[in-house]
Amino acid sequence: LGVATVMALGLAYTGAGAALRLEETTFRKCAIWWAITAIMIVGLFAMGSRGAILAILLIGVALIAITRNLKLMAALVTLVAVAIALALALPGKFNSARFAEKTEQLVHSGKLDPKNDGVRFDMWKIGLAQFSQGGKPLFGIGPRNFPSIDTSRLHFDQPLVADYPRLHHAHNLFVNKLAEEGVFGLSALLALFGLVAISLVRDSLAGRWKRWEWFAALGALLVPAIAGFFNTPWHQEHAMLAMMMFGLYMRARKVDFAGN
Repeated sequence: LGVATVMALGLAYTGAGAALRLEETTFRKCAIWWAITAIMIVGLFAMGSRGAILAILLIGVALIAITRNLKLMAALVTLVAVAIALALALPGKFNSARFAEKTEQLVHSGKLDPKNDGVRFDMWKIGLAQFSQGGKPLFGIGPRNFPSIDTSRLHFDQPLVADYPRLHHAHNLFVNKLAEEGVFGLSALLALFGLVAISLVRDSLAGRWKRWEWFAALGALLVPAIAGFFNTPWHQEHAMLAMMMFGLYMRARKVDFAGN
C-alpha cells in the first residue's frame, strides 16, 4: 500500500492525464488521484504499520526538499493531518488505536514495546548469529529457509526474550537476505537498490523527476527499504510490485534518452 500510495501521489502531482500520456490533464483527473492518495494514506494509518508510516513520512520530507514546492508541502501536511484524524476516529478493530498507543508510549517513556519489539530484536540476533556461526556466509542457508534455523545450535551473548518453537523471518529484509542468501545474495540486492537510487538521484539533479514513474520508483525503493528494517523480507507481494515499478521507471528513462 505504501508503494502504491507514492505512485498515486506522483500521478496526482504531475497530472494524471499528462503523466499517462493519454490526453491533456484535467482538473477532474488530478482531483480523483488526490482523493485516491488521501484514501490510501488513511488506510496506512488505519493499518497501524509503524515502518510503512515512517517510510511515507520520510518520503514526504524528501519530496518537499527536492521539489521546494509550497503547494505540495501544504497538500502533504493536510493529507497526513486528515489521515491521522480519520484513522483515530475508526472503530477499535482497526490497528490505528494500537499505533497511537505505541507512539504515545515511545514519546512518554522513551522505550519501545518490550514484548512486540523484543521479538524483532531477537529475530535480528538469530539471523546475524546464523550468518556468523552457521558456516555458510557466502551463499547462506537458502531462500525462505529462515524457519529451519535451529537456535539451540547458536550462541547469544544476551539471551533471547522468549523461546521460539517456529521462526518465520528475520523482521529485517537485509538480515534475512544475509542469513538466507549470504554475502552474495545481500550484495545482489544492494546492487539493485543502488542502481535505482543512483538513477533517481541523477534524474532529480537533472530536473527529470516530474513524472509519475519517478515517484513510483522512489516509493518502490524507499518504502520496502525503510519498512524492511523492521519487518518484511524481500520476497512477498510488495517486492513484486516494487520490481514492476522499477521496470516501468527504467523503461521511461530509456525512452527519454532514446528520444533525446
